[in-house]
Amino acid sequence: MTWVHLYMLTFPGSRKVLFIITSGNRETTLKSLENAGVTFSWKSQELTDI
Repeated sequence: MTWVHLYMLTFPGSRKVLFIITSGNRETTLKSLENAGVTFSWKSQELTDI
């Protein structure tokens, strides 16, 4: 079973991108994106990959 986290990101310039992160390095990746000035429209819809 794998957790997949979906994020709608708003990049500088109002470009919206659906971003998928597996549970492995999620916190590190999100912190890096936040430090780069990326804002999150919504966070963590968890899906189960059977």
